[in-house]
Amino acid sequence: MGKQFHLSDIISCTTGHLISTRHIGGVYDLLGYMTGVSLMTHQLGRANKLCALELLIQHPQLREVASPKGLTGEQQWLDWRDELVARYGEYLDVEPLPAGVYEAQDPIAELIAVRGGSAEGIIPVVID
Repeated sequence: MGKQFHLSDIISCTTGHLISTRHIGGVYDLLGYMTGVSLMTHQLGRANKLCALELLIQHPQLREVASPKGLTGEQQWLDWRDELVARYGEYLDVEPLPAGVYEAQDPIAELIAVRGGSAEGIIPVVID
């Protein structure tokens, strides 16, 4: 048995529209649970690509959720989110990624890689 996550956390990952009731915290929690890693901001993109695919495998009914066109203003986005919750349910069970799908990397090494191999301006802080 997996862990339940609010639909808005899941849709935020599958569509790329941050509509989570818990804002970015919901995305961090979902991706961290699925990868088994406490992710840093620069690691979210790589993790999300893998997790979004897996979420659509686990919940194929969400494949029909298309990014809306023409929404302006926060209230329209919230209304869209509420419509999705009414259609698919407020919470869905989510399983972690299968073993070996996500390869955890050293966060500093990954940051350097994301920046094209440059460590300039990166100042690691080591806390004992």
